[in-house]
Amino acid sequence: TTVSEAEILAAQKGDWVAKNQLAKKFLPLTMSLAKKRSDKQADINAYVEAGQQGLFLAAKKYRKSVGAEKFSVFCLDYIQSAMNRLDKKGGILAKLFSR
Repeated sequence: TTVSEAEILAAQKGDWVAKNQLAKKFLPLTMSLAKKRSDKQADINAYVEAGQQGLFLAAKKYRKSVGAEKFSVFCLDYIQSAMNRLDKKGGILAKLFSR
């Protein structure tokens, strides 16, 4: 997925249109990662949402020295980390009765 530096910087500044464009461009990636984690639609949706939050955090942490052409690799760790945090959430009841 290729994005321009202008798109990343706009998302970094909180531009909702830019964030929406990033979310759309990276939806196939976040969906693929989510489907590898679960086959339940509710879980997939939660993972995609977490992945998008990770994507927005990556945009926030982005520095020009990374280079826009490498942003997709840069943000992958943030997306997966956000999904991993979702795996670790849940109270005692969720742990007892899930899966």
